[in-house]
Amino acid sequence: MHLISILAIVILFQRKPLEKKDETDLLEDAQTIHQSIEAFVKRMERENEVLYQKLVDYIKAKENKFNEIVQMLEEKLDTKDTEDNLVIREKSSALQQDSRQPAINELNVKQSKEEKISQLYKQGFSPKQIAKLIQSDIGEVELIINMLRKKQLL
Repeated sequence: MHLISILAIVILFQRKPLEKKDETDLLEDAQTIHQSIEAFVKRMERENEVLYQKLVDYIKAKENKFNEIVQMLEEKLDTKDTEDNLVIREKSSALQQDSRQPAINELNVKQSKEEKISQLYKQGFSPKQIAKLIQSDIGEVELIINMLRKKQLL
C-alpha cells in the first residue's frame, strides 16, 4: 500500500512540471495566434489601400477620357455652327453677286413668306439657313417646306 502511495506521489510530482509546461505552451500559442492575426490584418489593410488607389486612378482616367470626349464634341459642335454660318454668308454673297440668280434683295415685299422660302429652298439653302436669312423660326420654315412638298411646288 505504501508503495502505491509513493508511486502516486511520484507521478503527481512528474505531472506538475508538465502542467506548467502546457500552460507556457498555451500562452505562447495564444501569442503566436494573436501575432499571426495582427500580421494578416495589416496585410489586408495594405492590399485594400492598394486596390483603393487603383480604383481611384481608374476612375480619374475614365473621367479624364470622358472630359476629353465632351470637349472634342463641343469643339465639333462649335466648328459645325461656324461652318453653317460661313455657308450662309457665302450663299448670301453669291446670290447678291450672281445676276442669273435672283438676289435676296429681289425677294421684295410683294413676295409672300412661302415664295421666299420656296425660292431659297430651290437654290439649295437648308431650312436652318433659310430661317436665319428671313429671320423666322426654323419650325415655321420646315412646316412651309413640308406643305410646299405636299403641294408639289418644290
